[in-house]
Amino acid sequence: MPSVNLYVEADVACWTSGIAAGQGPHLPVGYYGGAVYRSAMRFPIPAWAGWTSITSATLTFYISDHKHVGASGGTHYVSRQNVGSLWTKGAGGADCEADGFTGGNNTQNSDIPSTSTDRASFLCGVTANASKTVTVTGAVNYYRANGASKIVFVFEASASGEYTELWAMEKAGYDAVLTINYVDASPPSPPTLGLPAAGSVEVTRSS
Repeated sequence: MPSVNLYVEADVACWTSGIAAGQGPHLPVGYYGGAVYRSAMRFPIPAWAGWTSITSATLTFYISDHKHVGASGGTHYVSRQNVGSLWTKGAGGADCEADGFTGGNNTQNSDIPSTSTDRASFLCGVTANASKTVTVTGAVNYYRANGASKIVFVFEASASGEYTELWAMEKAGYDAVLTINYVDASPPSPPTLGLPAAGSVEVTRSS
C-alpha cells in the first residue's frame, strides 16, 4: 500500500497587531495569562487526484520543553477546520520565543476556528520533547472529499486550566509530519511474459 509524508508548511503562534501567525519555536495551546490559545499547523495537499481512498493518516509532532511556563497535564485536541474557513495567513513578525505570549488577549483563539467533527485527542504530561502521534484519518478524508487547498490542524485544550506548548517549524530537529496511507486508482502494470520467448513458433510433435 503506498504512502506519502507531508511536512508542515507554516505554523501559527501568538497574536500581535492583528496578525495571527507568529515566529519562534513554541506554539501555545490552552489557558495562560487570562487568555486561551489555539495553535495550528498547515500542510500542503498531496497529489491525491488519482487515489481511490485513504486508508489511514497520522500526525506526528513534539511537545516542547515548556520554556515559558510550567507544563500542565490533561487532554488536548487536534481538530480540523471547515474548508470555507481554512487558516491561510502567512508568517507574522512576533517572535514568541523572545517575547512570550500576550496575556488577556482572546482574539487569537477566535481567529483560528475549529470544529469538533473528526476531532482527535492526545495527552500532555510533563515530559520535555515528547513525541506524539495522533490518528487523523477522518480529518484528512474530509479535506480530500471537499477539495481543500490546504490541510490544517488546530490544537486546543479540552478544558479550562490546561496548557502545553508544541515545537514549531522554526525548531530544528522537531519537524511535524503527516503520513497518509492510500489506495491508488492507477491500473497495475501489464504482466511480463517469461516463457515462451517472444517470436517463438509452436511445433507439434508426433508420438
